[in-house]
Amino acid sequence: MEKVDLRGIGGKEKEIAKLYPELKRESGPLHDFVDLKTGQRYEMKKTANPKLQSWIDPTKYVNLSEDDRNIVFRFVHYDKDTGDFIRHYDTTLGKVVDRFCPNKVLEAARYMNSLYPKRSQFQFKLNVVWLNE
Repeated sequence: MEKVDLRGIGGKEKEIAKLYPELKRESGPLHDFVDLKTGQRYEMKKTANPKLQSWIDPTKYVNLSEDDRNIVFRFVHYDKDTGDFIRHYDTTLGKVVDRFCPNKVLEAARYMNSLYPKRSQFQFKLNVVWLNE
């Protein structure tokens, strides 16, 4: 595996791409990468916190299709001091929304989208522990 440095602000998609050479960078509204062989889309969230603390924007998740709900939501865990990759955890976007976005948050996101349809966004703190599915 190629050496990466995932420290710092931002998604670090160029560094993450080194970890997963089978995936191609593709910036979509709900995903960062796609597997060209299978068509599977991936949303990446990097975190140095072992509890997978991250931030999401619920305004993107109010009207998900079934296909969107099946996007792989990959948490990329790295060492905060060295930036080295430790491991990743995969779930789906649908499961993240169902488990961690309360209805009140989604209602607020819908309202934001109605007020600012072209540029609404807000951050929602996501605290996840390593889950066994």
